[in-house]
Amino acid sequence: MSLVLHWPLDTVGPERRVLDSSPARLHGEVKGDTPANVLDPRFGSCLEFNKNTPTLATPTPSYVLLERSPSLGFAAYTVEGWVKPLPRSGTDAVGLVTADNLHVLVNADGSIEHRFAPLSNDESSHSSAAGVLPVGAWRHVAVTYRDRVARIYLDGTLSAEYTTRADRAPTESSLVLATYRNRFFQARIAHFRIYNDELSEVEIKRDMAEDEAALEAYVRNRPLEFEFIDADEQPVLYVEHATAGQTMTLRLTNTSRHGIEALPTQGDHLTLRFRRGTLATGLRPTLSTPGWPMTADPDAGELRLRWPESTPLASGASLDLPIAGLRADGGQEAHLTRVELAYRKLKYTGESDELTGSQTRHLEILRHPGRDEVPLDLQIAGGDRVLSDGATPATLRLHLANALGAGGDLPLGGASFTVGFAVQNDGESQPWALTSAASAPQATLKVAAPGWTVGVGSLRDGRMRWTITPAQGTVPTLPPGGFVELVLENVLGLPVLGHATVTAEYENVPGHVNGTLTARVERTPLLFTARTALLTGLRVGAVRDAATWDHALATVSRDGYHMQLRRDTGSGGGSIVFLELFQDRTEGDELTFPNIRFHHTEKFWHRIEARKTGFFLKDGNEGQDVLVDLHAATAVLTGLQIGGVTIGEKELQALKRLAADG
Repeated sequence: MSLVLHWPLDTVGPERRVLDSSPARLHGEVKGDTPANVLDPRFGSCLEFNKNTPTLATPTPSYVLLERSPSLGFAAYTVEGWVKPLPRSGTDAVGLVTADNLHVLVNADGSIEHRFAPLSNDESSHSSAAGVLPVGAWRHVAVTYRDRVARIYLDGTLSAEYTTRADRAPTESSLVLATYRNRFFQARIAHFRIYNDELSEVEIKRDMAEDEAALEAYVRNRPLEFEFIDADEQPVLYVEHATAGQTMTLRLTNTSRHGIEALPTQGDHLTLRFRRGTLATGLRPTLSTPGWPMTADPDAGELRLRWPESTPLASGASLDLPIAGLRADGGQEAHLTRVELAYRKLKYTGESDELTGSQTRHLEILRHPGRDEVPLDLQIAGGDRVLSDGATPATLRLHLANALGAGGDLPLGGASFTVGFAVQNDGESQPWALTSAASAPQATLKVAAPGWTVGVGSLRDGRMRWTITPAQGTVPTLPPGGFVELVLENVLGLPVLGHATVTAEYENVPGHVNGTLTARVERTPLLFTARTALLTGLRVGAVRDAATWDHALATVSRDGYHMQLRRDTGSGGGSIVFLELFQDRTEGDELTFPNIRFHHTEKFWHRIEARKTGFFLKDGNEGQDVLVDLHAATAVLTGLQIGGVTIGEKELQALKRLAADG
């Protein structure tokens, strides 16, 4: 006879394995959710499977799988372990152990069913009496088989025996703990063993005594366990939670078999220690539980508590001590640290020897909001467009606004904002970029109001960035609906149509998680304000299909410092209208005379006016009707009218001859 497998089940090891302490090293693999590692007053530490997870309809129940192994191909066997069933619903049997021709099931009536042959053979199973495995109580369960005799033992005492007419065939098999036909056992389980032969009642009790002796030694050395958890029962301390700080619960659990109480002392009984720098400076944590005085030195990372005299903590009992006003230091990124509970001047009830020791637990430091949403909004005021020509400077006014409305002021003390946008490097195609990498350093950022410091702009990792922080000694606050105006100047839009985003990354806003706000900017060929309109190009013509323009195509574009109306066809086309001033049909006899005006401010202005009788050159003031001069080197005319006299070609030739005879 030899031990095939021993899973202590006191923890889940690396790579989600349940470790085998026997020489065979048949480690099991955890499937589904990781079973909870729980403190237990009898076993100190054990695994809890499938609490509130009865069926596959509930996400990812947990069980342990041992892949098919020759070590499990035995004819005789003993399977044993400690079991504490949890409350469950349903009437179907659930599995403690399942293999190809070995099953230990727990029925809804609290009986144990032992099956030891293929399921098609109804004679190859037997059960204990009902109620032998009550909910909430630890029981040692063992089943054995040898020479056609099967037995069930409860707490080392024979509970049921059965003799089958056919022997059990040894079959190499895989093995599963805590499930049967996708019905998952809700229980705490400890010290699961398999032997390749039948154990006697004495040998089973020997294993039980060995387990309890080891557990007694474990518990004697660790009588007081603790947890340090948040409102969600998680060991998480937030960097920023709320202005009043976060409430964490120090949960003390007596894992011994005796009550624990305080010895008289002038000092403290419990010290909760954090690594230096874990807690924010200047905290004033409080403990409101009556009779439990606490002194705090958060800068040194210590909270010291006095245990009230004559107040024992019973065996297996827990006590929650809520400590308010805690917050992790704001200069930290998310990480994992440790917290230690040291205890002294304690004793078991009825004894006088001092209990001293310490335990450590992991504590996760996270940046997490104290509220569900961050009440900040990034808006663009006065126009969200830049000219897409890569040359015309544009200005964007960004409003970092308090979106709380009537919800109250938003403090920004200690906060920082990094404003930036993506750029496009030469040879790249970044349609979401605002500018080219070459022109990005020309852009500048400033804050319109005093009280803020803007860092030097930097171009790295394909983004232009500036960091904005409150000026030294200031604690800015945004009232409801208030905003900080950020002025982004000298933006030379990428010469590609499309949209880009400006981002504002915020950190350390009191009471809120870090995050990013975005505002969309359009790169456009047409940019207009209340007084001006700018454009990079305008194409005019009829579209023949989705990709081709017809021969009438004209382009309005910039050529140097002037606007050009350009026809792009490669051949001549005769008389073609490039530009037309068009007055649509009007009612009545009055006419509209289209004008083009040439204007130099405070210097001169002239108009070309079209009438039914022809063109007129006039003064620029359309309220007057003053004609102006025309200057030309040569005038090519078919006639000339001066006043009421018309002179034609013949008259001019006669005048020319008279001048020659002259």
